[in-house]
Amino acid sequence: MFDFIFNWQRNTKMRENTRYSFDPLDHLIFTIQENLNGVLDRSSIPKERLSKHNLYEQLSELFTLEDTKIKHLCIPKNQNFDIEYDIIFSGCSQTHADFISQPKVQEGDYNNIWGFQVANNFNKTALNIAVGGRGFYSIIRGVFNQIFRTKNPKAIFLLLPDYGRYTVPFSTNIYPETTSSHDLISHSYLIHVKHEKSISKSPHKIEDIVDVTTPLFFNLQSLLILEGYCKMNNIYLKYASWHRPTSMLLSLLKENTDNYKNFIELDTSHYKNDDPTFVLSQCHEEIKKRFPTIFDVAADGYHMGVHSHTHVAEEFIKEINNDNLWN
Repeated sequence: MFDFIFNWQRNTKMRENTRYSFDPLDHLIFTIQENLNGVLDRSSIPKERLSKHNLYEQLSELFTLEDTKIKHLCIPKNQNFDIEYDIIFSGCSQTHADFISQPKVQEGDYNNIWGFQVANNFNKTALNIAVGGRGFYSIIRGVFNQIFRTKNPKAIFLLLPDYGRYTVPFSTNIYPETTSSHDLISHSYLIHVKHEKSISKSPHKIEDIVDVTTPLFFNLQSLLILEGYCKMNNIYLKYASWHRPTSMLLSLLKENTDNYKNFIELDTSHYKNDDPTFVLSQCHEEIKKRFPTIFDVAADGYHMGVHSHTHVAEEFIKEINNDNLWN
């Protein structure tokens, strides 16, 4: 990124010295193309997509709040992003929940997703903007993009993932497997690892340079910015995490700081984890009869089933009732 700024300044001075007039957008595209080394290689893009407008669309994720995948991937597919909603809710793939919804699952229903269960309980309208793989920052970025597009909702609910997820722009020199996708934003994961001393050569991957405290810092800062915005604009905010270490961390922060007061600590005994001997609580039999194949776990065998979504919804509903939001 520093190279990007340096080259921008250098190229700008060069062009000013030649006394030519340049379109700022052309200059932006040219500079980014040079620095991303092939992500926008003109030879790999169909001619009909080479117009300035289309290149701008491809680059928009770098300098706007737009997450181009939200509209195309979120569940259900027919949501209207241009109208106001009582509730905006978001998260990662657990909230995206395509494996408990149609069309991927024949018996699925998007109303099983925890956010829609909450909205239906209070007879409120809701928009799901969750996309798989997103971390705190990306989730919150999507929320801000949506509320700036329309208007502040009455409430925002988030189900957050593990705190080591991060979002960075990337070059195909570092991530060559993405060359054909023309994506400019990487949604990746950092885990607790013990780095052994080694000689590093450029281009460097971020996970080879920093540890998990870096995304943790920026993710928590993003969460605090959202909390401040909601407080200033009288928006009801509640968030939780399905990830046990993240939930424990946020609980400690809530107890020992003046922030994070909108956090809900979930009872994680209701949620599937990686322990093969783990058994979900025995309840909600009436729902199990309606959705037997996706009750305990989603159809992919990994994500939360309808049972877990129901427990998440119940925890949020309990908090809302305690706060008398819509009573």
